[in-house]
Amino acid sequence: MRPPVPRSLPPVWKGPSGPIPTRAELGLDNRDHAPGTPTGLLSSILNSTADGLLVIDRGGRILAWNDMFVSMWNIPLGVMESRRDDEALAAVLDQVVDAEAFLGRIRELYSHPEEESFETISLKNGRIFERFSRPLGPMRDIQGRVWSFRDATIRRMAERSLRESEMRFRAFAEGAACALLIYRGEEIVFANRWAIDAFGDVLGKPYWVCVHPDDVEIVKARGRARSRRETVEGHYDVRLIDREGRLRWFEVTGSTIELDGQAAVLTTAYDITKRKEAEDHTRHVAFHDALTDLPNRALFTDRAEAALTLARRESGQVGVILLDVDRFKNVNDSLGHDAGDELIKRSADRLREVLRGSDTVARLGGDEFAILLPGLKSEETVRVARKLLEAMRQPFLVAGRELRVSASLGLAIGPQDGENVQTLLKSADTAMYRAKDAGRDRLQLFDATMNRAAIQLLELENELHEGLAHNEFALYYQPIVRAVTGELCGVEALIRWRRPDGTVREPDDFIPVAEATGLIQPLGLFVLQAACRDIALMRATLGTPLRVSVNISAAQMREPNIVGIVSNALRAASLDAGSLELEITESSALQGQERTLEALRELVAMGVAISLDDFGTGYASLDLLRRLPIKRIKIDRTFVQDVGSDRVDEAIASATIALAHQLSLEVVGEGVETEFQRHFLESHGCDLLQGHLLGRPMPRDEMTRSLQGRRTEEGVVS
Repeated sequence: MRPPVPRSLPPVWKGPSGPIPTRAELGLDNRDHAPGTPTGLLSSILNSTADGLLVIDRGGRILAWNDMFVSMWNIPLGVMESRRDDEALAAVLDQVVDAEAFLGRIRELYSHPEEESFETISLKNGRIFERFSRPLGPMRDIQGRVWSFRDATIRRMAERSLRESEMRFRAFAEGAACALLIYRGEEIVFANRWAIDAFGDVLGKPYWVCVHPDDVEIVKARGRARSRRETVEGHYDVRLIDREGRLRWFEVTGSTIELDGQAAVLTTAYDITKRKEAEDHTRHVAFHDALTDLPNRALFTDRAEAALTLARRESGQVGVILLDVDRFKNVNDSLGHDAGDELIKRSADRLREVLRGSDTVARLGGDEFAILLPGLKSEETVRVARKLLEAMRQPFLVAGRELRVSASLGLAIGPQDGENVQTLLKSADTAMYRAKDAGRDRLQLFDATMNRAAIQLLELENELHEGLAHNEFALYYQPIVRAVTGELCGVEALIRWRRPDGTVREPDDFIPVAEATGLIQPLGLFVLQAACRDIALMRATLGTPLRVSVNISAAQMREPNIVGIVSNALRAASLDAGSLELEITESSALQGQERTLEALRELVAMGVAISLDDFGTGYASLDLLRRLPIKRIKIDRTFVQDVGSDRVDEAIASATIALAHQLSLEVVGEGVETEFQRHFLESHGCDLLQGHLLGRPMPRDEMTRSLQGRRTEEGVVS
């Protein structure tokens, strides 16, 4: 409840020390105004202020007021004109929050008329007034009291909001998991606990105090731009040095604020060191080989492009070397892939040791390395290449044993051997394969004639793809006869390529390309399936148990399901396994020996016969020959063609026949073209003969007709 309001406040003056000033003296009388309304000079003074003013005489009567006072307290004009301060006081007390305190303070002031006072008053409607009161007149002759009221609602709320904002900012700043700094000019004036823990006491120091020396100018430039009120990018990454001297990455954001009426910059700095390390690791993995940690093809290409650009600008040169470890597959097959990986890592270390810091050695894949030599002359590049060649000749310690390997190197020099990186790499690759063809363990420089050969090779590869797609390949068959009786024992399937222009290409023209490009698998599958179908048809037509020999490439033997492939071809042609003989080469038998031997044994168990083709031209040991489940060997035509003119070849042919018979193997002599060759092979016990003298290769239908014509003259045996 509102405390009771006395009808009039008791006078506090116990005896006037002087006459009460008249209204005229106070400037309150004016005939043009209602009684009590401020007039004249005093009226102008009272209404010129933004504060609400009230003047009370020492008897408790209202002497004067201004419009702002009436408006602030919303007091009816009649109350004011009655000049009874008790009625005005009652209207005021209804509005204040603590009426008792409000009234008590008034009593205190009337008890001590000489006092001045300042209080803050809270109103029920949420407004806040500031009240100032002082005596009216000089201290020796106090005539009353002047009350001044100011609406401080907005300012006080703003101040409170500011205090709350400051409290919230400090709470946020001290609890933030990042550095918060405020700098004014160049001086840090605020740092939160996180910043101090990370960087030490930075207050009063320049804002770049912890910045890495290489990044200081970037940070200063942003500060200068901000001071000129230029637009600055919202955030950026910068390196800072912490109190332990460690380099750390931070994402920094700055924004302009006002601090104590002056412009300042609030900076947040989030530690992104781990993110940067992760990004660096991801970038490293993307551009480096996992096994050797050498640059990969992408990074090599990037560096080579930069080197070529510089070489063109400065009329310089760039050397590019492609290096391939010779017979690396033999290491994998004999010692296992772990040993192969170790050899690759040792090779990478060896190459690094030879090169300069400005050179680049990259691993392109498998056992192939690329070396970039910028800024060297041609003769200097050759010298480095020879050092690399010699380094690879030195023994390696791998899997606890000493290995001696070699390398084939192809060198191309840009920009003359290639205006771009891809052309330059292709030139080096062409030269490297020329080094391999020349016997390996050597360096080969690129020349334009190699490029023409490479283009021709690429064209042939494209033609092979088209030939397979358009069924341009066909099989020819050449008879195989028994040497003593001349009886037909079987036929060999030989592939031919019928070009759209009517020409027919021999296998020697395209098989090496097919093997080099991986097209030998689809070609070999075509030969196997077509031969099985053709021989089944020929057997049905002739009514004889004819056998067909089919060449199987090394790539086909590496197929994990070679046994299933052969079985499917036989089943699709409704052909029994005994009608098929597979001819393998010594090199294909050497590749993945155990796996190959296992597959051959499974095929023999099915009933398929195995023969060793081109015997004497490969690297097969007698031990391997003993272990292979073969039925026949074929003396290569190179030893047969010089019989009669080369006593060495005659000795090799006769020795091969004798060796095969000792191993209970039949011998087929290939390439028989003369009667002398035939007689020589027969006289030395060769079992079977094949060659143009005995029958040229011909298509299936022509071969069928030829055999039908011979049926009346000679029998067909298996």
